[in-house]
Amino acid sequence: MSLGNTAKKGLKVGLSLGVFGQLLSWISTLFVVRILYPEDFAFLAISEMVVGFALMLSKLGFFGALIRKKELSDGDLNAIFSLLMLISCSLYLLLFIFSDTLEALLDKPGVGELILVNGILILISPFQLIYLVLLNREMNFTLIAKIQVFITIIQSLVNLVLAYYGFGYWSIIYSLLFSQILTLLLFRQVCRKYLRLSLDFKKTKDIWEDVNSSFFTAVIWDVNSRLDVFFIQSFYASSILGFYRMSKTISEKPVSLVSKVVQSITLATFSKVASDKLLLAKYIKDSVFFAVFISAPLFVGLSMTAENFVPLILGAKWIPAIDIVKVLCLMQVVNSLKEISGIGLFAAGNGKRKVVQAALALGITATAWLIGGQFSITIALLLVFIGESIWYVLHVQDSKRYLELGGFFREFKAPAVSTGVMAIAIFSVDKLLGLESNIIELICKIITGVLTYFVTLKLFENSAFMKFKKQLLK
Repeated sequence: MSLGNTAKKGLKVGLSLGVFGQLLSWISTLFVVRILYPEDFAFLAISEMVVGFALMLSKLGFFGALIRKKELSDGDLNAIFSLLMLISCSLYLLLFIFSDTLEALLDKPGVGELILVNGILILISPFQLIYLVLLNREMNFTLIAKIQVFITIIQSLVNLVLAYYGFGYWSIIYSLLFSQILTLLLFRQVCRKYLRLSLDFKKTKDIWEDVNSSFFTAVIWDVNSRLDVFFIQSFYASSILGFYRMSKTISEKPVSLVSKVVQSITLATFSKVASDKLLLAKYIKDSVFFAVFISAPLFVGLSMTAENFVPLILGAKWIPAIDIVKVLCLMQVVNSLKEISGIGLFAAGNGKRKVVQAALALGITATAWLIGGQFSITIALLLVFIGESIWYVLHVQDSKRYLELGGFFREFKAPAVSTGVMAIAIFSVDKLLGLESNIIELICKIITGVLTYFVTLKLFENSAFMKFKKQLLK
C-alpha cells in the first residue's frame, strides 16, 4: 500500500472509530457536567494550568524530532527515555516542594493536593511518548486509533461511575490517571519493547537541532493556550472560570477527535515526503480540506444550537455559559486547522519558523485578553477568536515562503459557503418557527442544518463533495 493510501486509511479508520469513542465520551461528559458545579471546574482549570505546562516541559519537544529521525536504535531510545525520566521526576519533585506555595499564591485551598495527584501524569509521560513514537514510525495508525478509542470508552465509564458516587472533580482526575496508565500498558504490550535506563546521553546529541525548535514552539504554544485560565482567574469571578472550563470541555471534545488523529498521521506522513515539496503540499491541502469539511459545519452548528442544548442537556445551572459555548465552538474551527500546515512546516525542516509564528500568536492572544479583560468574558473571547483567525491567515501566508501552498484557501471555498448557507437556514428556523419546545427546536435545527449543508454542497460544487467522499472511501 502506498504512503498516501496508508495515511488515508489511518485517517479514515481513526476518525470512524474516533467518532464512536468520542460520542460515548461526550455523552459521559454531559452526564458528569450535570452532576458537577462551576466551582469544581474552576479547580480543575487551575490544576491543569500548572500540571499541563509541566507535562509539556517533560516531553522536551522530542516527539516530533524522534519521528523525523531516520535511524533510531535501541540505545538511542533508552538514552532518550532516561533523559525524559530525569526531567519528569525533577519536575514532579518541584511540584511536590512548591505545592503549598502554589496553593497560597492561587488562593485556592486544596488545589495543591489536586496538582500533586494530577501531576502523576508527568511520571507516566516518558513511557507513553517513546511507545507512541515507535507506533507512529511504523505508521501503525489503525492500531493506535483502536487503542485510543478503547481507552476513551474506559475513561468515560470510570468518570461517569465515580461522579455518580460523589467523587466530584476527583472523578475526572482519577479516570484520567487510570486511562493513561492503561494506555501505557497497552502500548508496551503491542510494541513489545522494554525500556531501560541509560546514562549515555551523548546518543541524544544528534536530534537536539530539531528538538530546539520544536521545544521552544511547544513552550510558546503551551503558554498561549493557558493564557485563558490566567486572565480569567485575574479579571473575573471564580464562577466564570468554572463556566469557561466546562464550556471548553464541551467544545473541545469533537476537535480533540480530529486533532489527535490528524496530528498523529500527518506528522509521520509529512516527514516521509518532506523532500518532495509538491507532494508535501498536496498532502497538506488534502488534510486541510478533509478537516475543514468536517469542522466548519460541526462547530458552527454547535454554536448556533447552544441555546437549546445547554439548558436541555446540561441543566439550568449552566445557562450562564451559553454565550461562552457559542464563541468557543467558533474558535474550534481555527483550532482544528492550525496544526496541519504547521506540522508540514516542521516536517520540511523549517521548525525555526514555527517558533516565530508561535511568538506572533502569543502576542496577538495576550493583547486580545488584555483588551477584552476590560469587558465581559464574551467580548474577551470574541476578540481572542478574531485575533486567532487573523493569525491563521498570516501563518498560512508566511508558510507559503517555505511550502508550495498556492491556492491554499480555495480548499475552504465549498465547505465555507455551504456552512454559511447552513447557518442562515438554522437562524431562520429559530426566528420563523418560534417553537416553545427546546427539544423540538433542537431537532429541527439539526435536521435543517445537515440537509442544508449537503444540498448546498451538491448544488454549489459537487466536485468538492465527491472529493471528500473519495478521500473517505479510498
